[in-house]
Parts: sequence; C-alpha cells; structure tokens
Amino acid sequence: MKLATQFSVVLVSCICWLSASESNAQTIAWKFKADDSYSVQLAQESLVTTEYNLIKRRIGTQVELSMDWTVTAVATDGTATIQQTISDISMTMTTPTQDGVRTIEVDSSKTPDSDAPKVERDMWKQVQPLIGASFDVDMQSNGQINSVTTSDATMETIRNANGSMQLRKLLTPEGLTQLFGQTIVQVPPDTSEPWKVTRTPQTDAGSFESVQTLTVEGETEIESKTLTRITSTTETTQTNTDGENELIEASGTGELLFDSDAGHFVSSNFDNNFTFKRPYRDSAINTVTTSNVTMKIEKKK
Repeated sequence: MKLATQFSVVLVSCICWLSASESNAQTIAWKFKADDSYSVQLAQESLVTTEYNLIKRRIGTQVELSMDWTVTAVATDGTATIQQTISDISMTMTTPTQDGVRTIEVDSSKTPDSDAPKVERDMWKQVQPLIGASFDVDMQSNGQINSVTTSDATMETIRNANGSMQLRKLLTPEGLTQLFGQTIVQVPPDTSEPWKVTRTPQTDAGSFESVQTLTVEGETEIESKTLTRITSTTETTQTNTDGENELIEASGTGELLFDSDAGHFVSSNFDNNFTFKRPYRDSAINTVTTSNVTMKIEKKK
C-alpha cells in the first residue's frame, strides 16, 4: 500500500478535538476572544505491517507538529478567525533493510551534524520552507469549520518544498479542510445522549463510510482542574473499493478532555486500527495499520 494511501487510511477516523453542548446548561464550546493565542502540539504515530507468504515488513512513522494559533477576529455570533502557524516539524521513520532496520530522524529546530546521514541532512533542508507557513481558519464556537485559506506566497512555498509528500498534501487548504472536517465536528445542542457523526471519506484505497459515536461521560479532576470527559468509538465500512484493497476490519477509540472554565479542549488521544487485503498472484497481501494520534492545546494568553 502506498504511503499516501496509508496516511489517507489513518485519517479516515482520526478525531482529535471537537466542541459540544451538555443538557445540564454547561456549554462545551470554544470561548474565543480577539488576540487569544494557543500552543498546539499534534503527534501521530503509525505502524504499517505488510504480510505476504508469512514474510512481514514493517514501516513506522512518527510526525509531530507544533503550531501557534492566534485569534485575529471574533464575529458577534462567536465565529473566530484563527491564524495557524507551523512552528516546528519533527519526523522519525523506520524502514526495513537487508541488514535490519534503518531509522531516519529529522527535527526542523535542530541542525543535523555534518556527519549525520545524507538523507537526514537533505530532509532537514526540505522541511525548512514549511516552517512559518500560516493559514486562516474560520471556526464557529461549536467547532464547525467554515473555511481554511492561505496566501499565494504560502502556497508557492509549499509547492516548492521537496520534503515529505505526506506533509505537502496536508499543509494545503484542501488537506487542512479535510483534516479539520474529520477532527473538529459540529454537535447537536443536546448531548445528554450519545450522538453519531457520519462521514464518507474518499481515499486512495477507495470510498468509506465512517460512523463515530460520541458520549459525554461526565467530569474528571486532573491537576486541580475540573475537565469534561468525552469518549469516542468509530466504525468504518468500505463502500467502494479501488479494485485492489479490501477493508477486512476497522476500529477506532478515543478520549477528549475539555476545560469549561478556559473554554477550549486541552487534550485528545485516539487509537485507530485498519486491516486490508489485496490479491497478489495466487495469494494475498495483508496490510495492518495501527495509529495513535494525540493533541494538546494550551492557552498562552
């Protein structure tokens, strides 16, 4: 399975944060104010295991994005324009070799040593143009994304960056809109009962229907803060195959924590698992993708 396909599959049920309302009059919604700023840390770890004729091949990736959010405007209905700026990118990749496993590590904030592997030095140079890329996100207080836009200069920078194609696809208005559509959802006014969100993502592996069930579990005390806990389960089915990859099994679970006093989500943690089967010669190739996605949001002022 291609790396772009693997990443698309991981995104099918990746839910990182959302906004909601409780029936007990405690509103779970973003409290935006002009000039508010947030520090956001997003980490994704995935392992793709391909098996054919009892031979297994594993590819692991870790991607961490550090972002600064600044609220530049707030409308009377609470809708905010947020400038999102990429401040740091780090990646770790493990791939099999004839002699074992090769590990590649890149951190945009750390210049590689002169004796570092050439592939690491090249990748570090390639991700540098992506640092400082900014986007304007128009988001309602309940988490609905109205639009994602960026400047022509930023788009030109992304197009000219020769780094990871995975990152280049993500760091575009289209990629971010797709990601936000899967990670920030609009919820019903009454969440006293579990509610469902249905999506129909289109990926390189075919078309899917993803049904996410969200439940407000109540409040929990963490580090002297009273936070609202929300759990998530996701079921995914394949509605139209690409002719090669058949979805055999899929599951997703997650947890989110919301700070009502501060008016924003503080963390999320999601695990997703996918198993695909693709005919090959007189047998089949089985591909298992497991991923963990975490997000931490801290208000700076």
